[in-house]
Amino acid sequence: MSWEPGNPKGWGDPAPIVLAVLLLVIAGAAVDNFTNVIAERDRCEELLNSAR
Repeated sequence: MSWEPGNPKGWGDPAPIVLAVLLLVIAGAAVDNFTNVIAERDRCEELLNSAR
């Protein structure tokens, strides 16, 4: 059994699925990092305001 891209008997070419999953993982990590930066900035601002 040889594997050929687009083989109708098999799953076909897995590259688009792999790329989509990688894109979702990278996008999720970027969004998570961005929300952490916003939360950290708000926390720093709160600490600075409470020190006054």
